[in-house]
Amino acid sequence: MVKFNTLVPRCSCMVALMASLLLGVFGVGQNAFARPPENEEEALQCMLYVTAFDTKNEEVWGGSAFIAEENGVFWIYTNAHNLAGAARIEFLDFKGAKLKGFGKFACYSAAAGVVTLETPDGKKSKFGCDGVKIELKEKRLLGFEFEKDPINVGDEVITLGDNGATKTMDILEGKISMVASKVLLTTCKTAPGSSGGALVLKDSWRVIGLNTWGVNGSAKPLDLLWSANGQAEDQYAGASRIDAASWIFMSARDFMKGSKLHNEAVELTRILTFLYLMTPTKQGFHISPSAKLAVNTTFGDTFVKFNNNIMLKRLISLNESLGRAENSPIKVANTEVISTYAKVISRVREDYKAQQVEILKTMAPYYRVEMKKNGFFSLGKRIYHELEIAEDWFKEKDGVGGVIPLAGWFNLPPLADF
Repeated sequence: MVKFNTLVPRCSCMVALMASLLLGVFGVGQNAFARPPENEEEALQCMLYVTAFDTKNEEVWGGSAFIAEENGVFWIYTNAHNLAGAARIEFLDFKGAKLKGFGKFACYSAAAGVVTLETPDGKKSKFGCDGVKIELKEKRLLGFEFEKDPINVGDEVITLGDNGATKTMDILEGKISMVASKVLLTTCKTAPGSSGGALVLKDSWRVIGLNTWGVNGSAKPLDLLWSANGQAEDQYAGASRIDAASWIFMSARDFMKGSKLHNEAVELTRILTFLYLMTPTKQGFHISPSAKLAVNTTFGDTFVKFNNNIMLKRLISLNESLGRAENSPIKVANTEVISTYAKVISRVREDYKAQQVEILKTMAPYYRVEMKKNGFFSLGKRIYHELEIAEDWFKEKDGVGGVIPLAGWFNLPPLADF
């Protein structure tokens, strides 16, 4: 289950956005302009609760959103990670009334890019593309305006959002502590649930940012890949700058399809890393189940995880039955080892290549950025290319009925070097 943790995106991918998000049922004239809020009470009327439900229609997480009016059109702004993985999404106003009537859907485009931000203590974190906006056709009397003037360190700001995910809209005061090209850091003490809320200037109530992330510490891609939630520990809170946003329009259904593809891509990257480490080289063949694959994962854990995978199950069995003592010569005269590895490596690399084409063709930028900023893309690409050496070697030996040991044995760089 996904729970927000100091505004860091959490994604567990499921199916599609609710049907009412795709088809608007109420209309509003393009000349019906809203009035911007002028005080705290009016600002709260522009805020929304986001509730995500699973396929059993059970609530699984919550976040925040806000309504802004642009040239007579009303838009709901929130984070992409508030929607990703949900079977159904519900928007409630600050009094608990459900919103109805939705039109166009847009998400941050690839042009929004990935920004590397260095925090005051020297830690670096990557941000990018975690924003969506949804046209609201239901007429509103109030809607936020966006600030057009420059934003400066020291500006007094207010964060509006469901701080703590308790269905209570909170107002947190603070100051701008850092201004980057696409990111703002503040001293507002945000908590889980504030994701998607509005960051506004205290003196004007104009929106300057979309509360989005906790800035986390550094972690190796391999450890993130095999961690429970794919995220590092949070350290700071941040917001996306609205004035730096760029958008692409697509259907909400197509956006949500990216959740499933993202989940499949992460899993295939795990399979790649497992296969890489299970591939015999001149350094050895047998791997102990107690050996660490990543900081919190042993090979024994992965043996259990992949035991129902037809291809990987055979590799596990070979490792257990043909394994050798550590540092002893490889003396396995078994053509099945050669044939099995030739087939499995080839199949996994083919699947990975086809999946990368699909990702570039159909996946919304948000999901691609999630994999890029965690290092999963670069890790998978590196392993894919390194395994080409092993694939060629096993295919060649399989073609001539080769056995282990053989002359010209290859080696693979340790994953710790990646």
